[in-house]
This record gives sequence, structure tokens and C-alpha cells, in this order.
Amino acid sequence: MIVVLIDTTSDAHLLHRAYEGIEDMTLLVNPTNEEVDKVLKEQPNETLMGMGHGCSSGLFGYRSSIVIGDRNINLLKDRELICIWCNADGFGRRHSELYGFFTSMFISNAGEAMCYNFYGAKDEDIFSEVTLFCERVNKLIKDKTPLNEWVGILYDQHDVTKGYVEFNYQGLKYFYKANEGKRKSIEYDYIDKEVIEEEEEVKSASSIDKDAFYFDERVFDDEFNEDDGHRFIL
Repeated sequence: MIVVLIDTTSDAHLLHRAYEGIEDMTLLVNPTNEEVDKVLKEQPNETLMGMGHGCSSGLFGYRSSIVIGDRNINLLKDRELICIWCNADGFGRRHSELYGFFTSMFISNAGEAMCYNFYGAKDEDIFSEVTLFCERVNKLIKDKTPLNEWVGILYDQHDVTKGYVEFNYQGLKYFYKANEGKRKSIEYDYIDKEVIEEEEEVKSASSIDKDAFYFDERVFDDEFNEDDGHRFIL
């Protein structure tokens, strides 16, 4: 496994719990683009886990705007991916040749919580939940749990009494590689209120706004109960 951690903030620093004790791992902390690309070329079949802050274009780098993303897509498409950064699912959705586990917007500090109307959530409590999430990911890796089982397992483990935690876990996704113009995913369904497998027509990357925030159904809509935590619009 190749692990890339961009450790630039207090909340990102907690992500090291996801890889603690993992054997046969190549760890890159705050690497340059050249260092990342070199390892990806040398290990073309290894699973890649990228963690830190990011957007739907990829993982923000320490010395560059994007260290994993559109710029090196050809080094990503033939390997399993574990993408843990905000709106990573937007990146995965735009590139149908990618497959793996992706987070959506993932609240990791009090400032982000306020942006999404979760007032009163404190850094201390959120950091504790981020740590717990990483420890769960760590166990899944050590147990060699297939990535397509992660979404359901993690969702069943989360604390449903905390709105921002519910928000984070409802955004988890697994994307399969596209096949014959269609692509399956495993994600939370806001109608059925459970994790399901879905299938949709593949759209070209150029037809999807790479700078958009991908909330899927996580926007205000009259179909949803306005008190259930899904009132998010930028």
C-alpha cells in the first residue's frame, strides 16, 4: 500500500491513525508532486490511500495545489483507491475509470461544522470522531476487508445521535470501474435511508463541473424533512 498524508493542520494530523501498524507500506508525508509520481510509477499495482484536505479536483498538496488528482490521473486508474479528503467523491465521480472508496464533504473541525449549520460542535468532539473514523478504517485495512464492503460497515458503526457525524458517514461512497457505459456505486440513499448499490449512466469528465461541490441529495429539498440534517446549500 502507498499512503500519502498531507499533514498541514490539527485535524489532518489525526489521519495518521488510519495507517498505524500497517505492514508493507510506503508512507509519504507532505511529499512533492515528483515524489508521489515516482512512487506511483514504481508501484503501479499498489493500493493508494490519500488523506488530507482537498476538493473535487483532488488532494491538496503541501507545496502544490494538487498532489493527487487530475494532473496524474493516468497513474491512478489501474489501482484501488482510498480517497479521504473533502469532496473526494466529486473527483471519483468525474473519472469513471477510477474505482475505490471515497469520502464526500467530511467535517473535521468546528469551522467546517458551522459552514454546514452544525452549530455548537467543538473541535475536541469532532477531532475525537475523526480519530474514531480513522481507527475504523485502520481495522478494515488490517482485516483485509474488501473496499466495496467499507461503506456499509462504517455506516453501521457511526453515532447516529450527532448530526455532523451522520452527515460525514452518509457521504461515504464506493465507486466501481465503469463497464459498458454504466457505473455502479455503493452509497447511502436518502429516500430508502440505507446503504444501497446504485447504477447510473457514465458522464464524460468534461461534462461535469470539476469545481462543483458534490452533495448529491444533501441539499435542501421539500421531499426531505427539514429537521433531519439535510439542509445544506452553498
